[in-house]
Amino acid sequence: MSSTSDKIDEFSKQLETKIERGVIHWVRNDQAFNFLRNTPARWLLALLSVAMLYGFGLYAWITEGITGYIYPALILGMVLIQKLSVRFVFDDDSVIDEYQHSRRNRAYRRAYKRIGLVLALVVVLLVLRSWDFTKISLTAQNHFWPFPNGSFESQFSVEQVVIGLEFIAGLFTLQKYLSWGMRGERN
Repeated sequence: MSSTSDKIDEFSKQLETKIERGVIHWVRNDQAFNFLRNTPARWLLALLSVAMLYGFGLYAWITEGITGYIYPALILGMVLIQKLSVRFVFDDDSVIDEYQHSRRNRAYRRAYKRIGLVLALVVVLLVLRSWDFTKISLTAQNHFWPFPNGSFESQFSVEQVVIGLEFIAGLFTLQKYLSWGMRGERN
């Protein structure tokens, strides 16, 4: 019985190694998605990502209904396209070369800075949206609490909160690809 399980373990290790080599070879030498990797395609992907993340996100925030279900699907689709356009450099260190490694690290640094700016802007807009400027009071409760006209629940619907969380998840996921840069792959 032990020899049979050893044969199965050996076969599964061989199959795993063969699949892993095939995936690494495909990522390094893929030609099917080269149309996503040139400079005009990077510009188009960046514009589509920003339009989808911010534009459709704002539209989903304002309207109620099916848009809250479409938004995460659009984010996932855009992330998949972005992953293909940069050859999965953010997923595995063993597949990338020195140039991609340095470009990836620079993209991470840019992404962290941009995420901080975007989240600070979102917080400022939420505070300004909820503040009643006609009745500004210097009491501690109204001055420091960002939702003086009521609680958080009375300011936003459940769907708006979910869309806001989807936006934040999409921002954190897509920002590294947007920070990758507009220059396409060198030939």
